[in-house]
Amino acid sequence: TPKTEMCVRFWYWLPAGSPDSLTVYLLSNGELSEAIWQQSGVPSLSWEVAEVTVSSSAEFRVVFRYKSGHGHKGLVAVDDISFSRECIFDPKNGNLPDTLPTSGPGSTPSGVRLQSPRLPLSSPYCQILCSFEDGLCVWVQGAEDQLDWISGSGPTETPNTGPTVDHTTGKGKYLYIKSSLPSVRGHMAQLKSPLLPSAGDVGHCFTFWHHMFGATVGSLRMLLQTTDPRNKVWQKSGNQGDEWQLVQIHVTLQSVYQVILEATVGGEAGDIAIDDLSLSYGPCTASSGDIFSHSIEEKIWSLYASSTGAHNRYSTTIIPSPADLCDFEEGNCGWQQQTDDDFDWVRQSGPTHNPNTGPDSDHTTNAPSGHYYYLSSSNTDRAGQTARMSSPLYPSGKNSCVQLWYHMLCLNIYQQVAGETPALLFSKMGDQGQLWRFAQAGLLFHDRPYRVMVEGVKAGPTQVGDMAFDDVMLTDAPCPSPGHCDFEINMSRRSKQGKDDDEDWLRGRGNSSIQHR
Repeated sequence: TPKTEMCVRFWYWLPAGSPDSLTVYLLSNGELSEAIWQQSGVPSLSWEVAEVTVSSSAEFRVVFRYKSGHGHKGLVAVDDISFSRECIFDPKNGNLPDTLPTSGPGSTPSGVRLQSPRLPLSSPYCQILCSFEDGLCVWVQGAEDQLDWISGSGPTETPNTGPTVDHTTGKGKYLYIKSSLPSVRGHMAQLKSPLLPSAGDVGHCFTFWHHMFGATVGSLRMLLQTTDPRNKVWQKSGNQGDEWQLVQIHVTLQSVYQVILEATVGGEAGDIAIDDLSLSYGPCTASSGDIFSHSIEEKIWSLYASSTGAHNRYSTTIIPSPADLCDFEEGNCGWQQQTDDDFDWVRQSGPTHNPNTGPDSDHTTNAPSGHYYYLSSSNTDRAGQTARMSSPLYPSGKNSCVQLWYHMLCLNIYQQVAGETPALLFSKMGDQGQLWRFAQAGLLFHDRPYRVMVEGVKAGPTQVGDMAFDDVMLTDAPCPSPGHCDFEINMSRRSKQGKDDDEDWLRGRGNSSIQHR
C-alpha cells in the first residue's frame, strides 16, 4: 500500500509545571509505535495546539496516552482532533472516540489511552471530510447554478456580513458566496459531494458548520440526491447572527446518494459561508447543533443546546418534529382544509391579489419566493363566513405552547379534541396594520390526542380584508411571558425590520467592533 502522510492537529490542556505527560502513538496491526509526540510541564494554564505528521502504509489508530505524576490526582484534556487532507475529525461530528482504561506497554495504573475509531484511509468518510484548507477536497461546484463558492480567509470583502475567521482554526479558510455585485438577489451556488454508499442499518451522520450574518441574507439548504427527485432535508433563511452554527444530519437512505449544499443570495449584505464538512458512521450525537434525521419514509428533527466557543452558536430552542414547525415552504406539512366552512385557505407567495391589503411576502424569508397561507377578501363576502385549516393529529402529552405569525383582520386559534367543542386559545379582531404579528397560546388539553385549528373570519363585503398566517410552531416548553425577548435565540421570532428606513438592526454578540470591519 502506498505510504500516506497526514497532519494530526489537536488541542490539549495540562496542569502548568506539573510532571504529568501526554504522549501520542500510532497503533497498527496490534502494535504500538514509538512515541511520535510528547509533552509535559507546560508553562501556561491555557489550551495549547499541537501538530504532528503521521506516516503509515497501513490502517492505523491514533493513541493518546496520559501519565499522571500525581497518582490518581492528575488531570488532562484534549479537544478538536483533526486530520488534514484525508480526514478531519471534529469532536462534535457524532463519531467521538472511545475512552478506554488500559495497562498498555510501559504504562502504570494511572495511564489512560484514548483511541480513535478504526477508519481505512480509502473510506468515503475520509474522502468527504473537508476544511477547505487545501481546496475543495472531493467536492465539486454545481453546473446548473449562477455562482461558484469562493475560498475565503479572514473577513469577506462586503462590510457587515460574512464571517471574520474560519471555523476550523480561526486562521484558516472557508467557502462562501459573495452577495454583493455582480451577484444579484436569487442567484444560487451549489456544492456537490461524490456519490456516497447506502447508509446501512445505522445510517450516516453528515456534519457541517455555517455562517449566515447580514441584513439581507438569503437561504442555505441541504439536499440529498438519489435516483428519485432531490429531497430537501434542512434549510435556514435570513440573518442567524455573527457566529458559526453546527448542523448534523442523520442520513438513513438505503441507496447511493449525493449531498448538495445550496446557497441563495438574498441581497447585497448577505454573504453565506460553510466550513468543516464531515461524514461519520452511525447516528448523530445530541451534543450540539441542529440534528436532523432523514429517510424517504420519515423526517424527524431536533434542535439541541449548543455552546461551542466565542464564534459559535449558543441556543436552547427545542423543536421536536417537522410537523411541530411548518413554514409552508415545501407544502402544507400535513395541515388540511376543513369541509364545514365557507372558504379554503390558499398557499401563496409574493403579495396577495388585492392591492393595499395582505402581506407583500411571507414571514419566514421575507422574500417574494417564500410561502404562506392566505384568505382573500371580496365585495361579495358576508360577515361571519369562515375558512379553517387543521394541523396533523398530535399525541396526548405532546407540546405545551402554539406559536404563529399572522397578518389579518380577524383570526382565531383553537385546540380540537375528539368529542369536544373546539377550545378557543387565541382570538384577534380588527385591523392589525400592514405587518406580520406574533401570536402564542398555551394548550389546554394534554391527556388526549388533539389538533390545532386556525380560523379566519370574514368581516363583510370589502377588498381590503385579506388575511394570512405563517410559521406555525408547537413547543414542549411553556409559552414565554408576553413581550419578552432577549435576542438569545433569534430576533425574527418576535420582531421584523422596518421597510421605510435606511439600515437594519443586526443581531450580534461580544465586542460590537466585530460589526464594523
